Amino acid sequence: MNKYLKQEHDKFKDKITIQLTDLIPAKCLEESSIWASDDSKVNLRHISMPELKALVLDFETTISGQDDLGAGKLLMIIDDNQRYTLEAHESYASTYESIKEVSCWYDIPMELLKSICDAKSIDIRFTAQNDTKYVDVIIPKLQWAAKVMYNEIVDNTAYLEEIQENEEIITDKNKEEDKEVREDKEVSFISTKWLWIFLSMFLIIILMVLFYVP
Repeated sequence: MNKYLKQEHDKFKDKITIQLTDLIPAKCLEESSIWASDDSKVNLRHISMPELKALVLDFETTISGQDDLGAGKLLMIIDDNQRYTLEAHESYASTYESIKEVSCWYDIPMELLKSICDAKSIDIRFTAQNDTKYVDVIIPKLQWAAKVMYNEIVDNTAYLEEIQENEEIITDKNKEEDKEVREDKEVSFISTKWLWIFLSMFLIIILMVLFYVP
């Protein structure tokens, strides 16, 4: 199992779910006709049961309360010439005053998964009721996540180089973050050291003045 994926097994339903270890961020564009939170997330899940095998994309977001993504669609354009329309299925929705937390899932055909993996450009729109309102989003890590999932459930020799490159980027980023933390600690230690030296000298001067005998 790829380290970017996790597996869950429901013995009672004989159901195996493989999904991303961490949800990936989705940036909602301001020109959308629906307000949506910048904290939106996307997940990919592969579900395997004796009578069913399916790949779904989950979209979790917060939107204005009067809008209904569960009654809409996912529209995706690959490389400006491949168009896909996927029906929404609402997982949950919770409305508080004027806002709504909602999660919808969409069936992803295997041919679409492969197209996402090989795409040069991907345009994504989530529509609401009657498709008259929409949220346009950018999901920077969607292609990488698709390659990870394809490698796991279709062909374990595919996209190894791209996945490895991402691991190297993450490793380098973690090393850089660790270096920054060490440097911050060193600066803090030096600052504290000089502060104690200054205070000690100041205290010595005060004591000399107080106990000075002419």
